Amino acid sequence: MIAAPRLFFVPGTLPVPDRPNLTQNAWGVVSPSGGLLHLWEIAAMAATRNPETTIRRLRFVLFDESEHTGEDAERGGERRAEDGTIQKFRLRFRSGQYFKAAIRPLPLLFLKSQLQLPIGIVEGIRILPAGATPNTEGPHLIATARLHPSDLADVAWRAVHECILTHVFLHYQATARNPSTGDIVGADFVDVSLADSGVHMPAARLLEAYETPGLDSPVTSE
Repeated sequence: MIAAPRLFFVPGTLPVPDRPNLTQNAWGVVSPSGGLLHLWEIAAMAATRNPETTIRRLRFVLFDESEHTGEDAERGGERRAEDGTIQKFRLRFRSGQYFKAAIRPLPLLFLKSQLQLPIGIVEGIRILPAGATPNTEGPHLIATARLHPSDLADVAWRAVHECILTHVFLHYQATARNPSTGDIVGADFVDVSLADSGVHMPAARLLEAYETPGLDSPVTSE
């Protein structure tokens, strides 16, 4: 018996779209009685409860402007040129005005899937220089998110603390490119998903999970 629903993964069972040499993990949620929850049951868990006395927050590397050469294409992206060759490109964010959230606040999703299940919102994104955060390569984005008070957010929070969910995936749409290199120099951010691995970008990882007092928390004095 388990005390609350829990997330689990089956390693390497699903193909990664447009990446024939990579696989991703299938996932599911187990109920307290040990049964596998249906998708509609998982979706129902995304309904929010009344506000709580503490707010759960996550801080993470959202994107790292990193080199990706040879076989290391998962750190950035690629596109097919007119001559049929595959070109690697980088997301270059020198100024925040060219990289903005298409939806404000930016949704934080349970996992990258067709279900699009919200579990929180990304409240702030800032650009830091190369070397400001350990294990990043270049200028990078650091984000802070707030989890909703919901049963599905509870599952994600537990999975974060059990080191099951360790990374994030940024869904973005390019709005401007350098015509000579293909590098993205402008993009709209669509949403952010929690992930169990950094298959698309190793540096896009969770840094901290913490709680802060909510609006209804009692005020104490010394």
